[in-house]
Amino acid sequence: MHLAYSLLRMALFPWFLWLHVSGNLVWIGSTMAVGFLLGRAPEQARWLYLRIVNPAQLVAIVFGLGMLLMDFGHYMHQHWMHGKLFVALIAIGLTHVLGARARRQTAALGGGAGEKLSSSRQPDAVGANLTLAFLVCAVLAVAFVTVLRTMMS
Repeated sequence: MHLAYSLLRMALFPWFLWLHVSGNLVWIGSTMAVGFLLGRAPEQARWLYLRIVNPAQLVAIVFGLGMLLMDFGHYMHQHWMHGKLFVALIAIGLTHVLGARARRQTAALGGGAGEKLSSSRQPDAVGANLTLAFLVCAVLAVAFVTVLRTMMS
């Protein structure tokens, strides 16, 4: 039984890693786009958040947790993983704050999903700061996985 589990884990791990990294790439990129659209085109930001950010975030989280659960004891003894999980939780929270901001801005416009991008709307300074904080979290998560993991090995 243990050997069969180990073989299955070895076969699944690369796929889980690929889906986790791919989900993160789409999640981070689309969340950045949501942040840039806030203020200027909140209805497009809301659409992007609901249709792209949330599914990509779900894929990243599910397959990341899957990898974590495959070898929980090993990962919990790796100090870099603690930092990565911490900044990942902050990034998840910031993503939802940006989504809520897009929802409020869309509601303030009367939910006009058919409106065109207006150059008269101003960028959202708070949204820009949240987006910058999200980007810092994403970069830190990569640093924990690559640089610190290598240094601690």
